[in-house]
Amino acid sequence: MNSHYIFRWRMLALLLLVTNAGIAHANLGVYPMRVSTEPGRHAEVRVTSQSPKPQYVQVVIKQVLDAGTPEEREIGVVGGARAALMPSPAKFALPGGGSRLVRLIPLQDLAEEGVFRAYVESVDGGSAESADAVDLGQGASAGLNVNLIWGVLVHLLPKNGLMDVRLEGNALRNTGNVRVGIAGIAECDGKDCLEYPWKGALYPGRQAVLPFERTPGRSVQLRYRLSQDPYQEHTRTFVP
Repeated sequence: MNSHYIFRWRMLALLLLVTNAGIAHANLGVYPMRVSTEPGRHAEVRVTSQSPKPQYVQVVIKQVLDAGTPEEREIGVVGGARAALMPSPAKFALPGGGSRLVRLIPLQDLAEEGVFRAYVESVDGGSAESADAVDLGQGASAGLNVNLIWGVLVHLLPKNGLMDVRLEGNALRNTGNVRVGIAGIAECDGKDCLEYPWKGALYPGRQAVLPFERTPGRSVQLRYRLSQDPYQEHTRTFVP
């Protein structure tokens, strides 16, 4: 099971525990949970305290390898000048109810779009809060303080990004150097198109088999999004 699914299952298990225990109070909030950046620019995430007590917070960067595949996994990022991405600050004190802006700064120009996660967590243990008793007796409302670790997905774009997807037989191949977020696909006969549900991420050098067998003489219309403008949908049509 890859790290993406492990992360989701851990979060689901934690939410189930919290639901069974009663009302949960996370000690930190992080926004946004997905960003993109490129050389010469930086991304920003805001860390907000959900606790009245001061906390010490750290940000750890990990690189995601083989993203979007069953072999997806994470590795630690080497610090210093060799690092591809650096958080600033990496450690800081956060007063109760306060917030802090964290910058994610690219240090290298990658040949292809890279994927990272910036893990944000309180490192003072939060033992006094997380060890609070949960009283489930006499119909009393329960409370549980949770020390969550937030994983912000970071897309590090190449300086000269190129979107290029080719239709090879019954498969799409990403021959560019940026991720293509598939939003949908259709097979068309003129203006008459049949839509097929298809979503996913196609990274540079990867290919994906179409969710249908192509009909000779018909075109294929791909709808997609890019990391630098994830809310803008684009269309590319492959004619026979």
